[in-house]
Amino acid sequence: MARGRTSSIRSVLSADERHPVEHWQRSPTLAAGLVRRGKIILLLAVGHSHSHVAQVVGVQRTVV
Repeated sequence: MARGRTSSIRSVLSADERHPVEHWQRSPTLAAGLVRRGKIILLLAVGHSHSHVAQVVGVQRTVV
């Protein structure tokens, strides 16, 4: 069972917005923070909860 409140905020990415964020995930020269931010954005856009994204990425929920 899910704990806590659910967020009414939904992230929706168009194909044009998704492409560069996916590219960040494969780039070996980008800063780790930017890659982490991209992973958070992609997971939220798919529909995962903030708590799940925080656990997968390894950050606190408040960061997400």
